[in-house]
Amino acid sequence: MKTTIVNFESSSFRDPCHYARVARRLAELRTAGGSKIIAVVSAMSGMTDKRKAAMLGVNGETSPSNLDAALTTGEMLTKSSAQKSRAT
Repeated sequence: MKTTIVNFESSSFRDPCHYARVARRLAELRTAGGSKIIAVVSAMSGMTDKRKAAMLGVNGETSPSNLDAALTTGEMLTKSSAQKSRAT
């Protein structure tokens, strides 16, 4: 089976109407069929910088692995919101 990878950058998640647009695009690809779809999402615009600043504000010596773990939550939140938009 063919695989289609679709990447959505942070600008795709500026506000709720953008989430719906992403969800519609994924639904179109799914309806078209013929391939497995992998969606790669970035954090909402500005979230990575805000999370990094918050982490470093609490502990300026945060380990790189802890910082990475905290920053990935932005992508997880974006993915979760996009899934919710698709369901509604």
